[in-house]
Amino acid sequence: MSCGQLEQLFIAGASPDDARRHARDCATCRSIGADVDASEAMAAGLAAPPLPASLRSALLEIPRKTVSCEGAERLLPMAMEDELSDDEKVRLSSHLSRCAGCSEAAATLAAARDLAEPVAPPWLAGRLAVNRPVREKGFWRLLLAPRAAIALAYAAAVVVMLAGFNPADLARKVVVAADRADTSKVQPLYGPELTFEQKITEVATRVYGAKGVAFKPGAKTRLQQYAALGYGHLPVCIAKTQYSFTDDAKVMGAPSDWTLTISDASLSAGAGFVVATAGNMMLMPGLGKVPQAQKLDVTEGGEIVGMDY
Repeated sequence: MSCGQLEQLFIAGASPDDARRHARDCATCRSIGADVDASEAMAAGLAAPPLPASLRSALLEIPRKTVSCEGAERLLPMAMEDELSDDEKVRLSSHLSRCAGCSEAAATLAAARDLAEPVAPPWLAGRLAVNRPVREKGFWRLLLAPRAAIALAYAAAVVVMLAGFNPADLARKVVVAADRADTSKVQPLYGPELTFEQKITEVATRVYGAKGVAFKPGAKTRLQQYAALGYGHLPVCIAKTQYSFTDDAKVMGAPSDWTLTISDASLSAGAGFVVATAGNMMLMPGLGKVPQAQKLDVTEGGEIVGMDY
């Protein structure tokens, strides 16, 4: 214990000599002063350990063997286009093996690269045309109508040409770049001839990175029933958590050696696909504009009407 004077001297910023003088004259603080002097003498004899040449060399080799998250952000787009050198591939791979966030981003980009532009079913255009709402055309709607937009674009092009720019050159370059594109590389993940189980497995293994798919008995039975009813050509839509590649929202990064579990399945015949539920994902029901309860009634004869969906 001390009398409190040492603490006050320390707070006031007094010199070490003043603190030692008080500790020497105060019987209560004498033992503390001796401990402080012993600690200072011990600290004075300490020296920074020498840096081994091997450790220094290892520290200098770190930037040559891996990259930071910022470096990975720069290299990932180049990796998707296969534009990295062998050295950059090694450094990026080393970083992805240690960083869950960057490995998840890399897996997402790799999966998106293999996706093709979806082809609209033949009945979609007709339904959109039939269900198009009728609205009164205001000034801005008329101004943004297709014909008005074409006229405005033509006028803008004329103004740009008069200002000394030629948008036709840019258009030609776009056409040349489009002609050089290899459309054969854009392929869907699966064809309509595969079974529902095979389609789900293709998505799980090639997009999510799973090693396989486990179908619960109820889900497998429903998928087989839909195929038997003549819907086997439809694509699949997998309802899964958005927080993880797996069906467990708590698993982060891009894990490997895991299995996707399909717990249920449902048919959306009108929309034109089959929904496969992964894990314990809950689905939001698709409700109509008018609740069915408004159509229910009981006639005077006691018959319930409005039960037809």
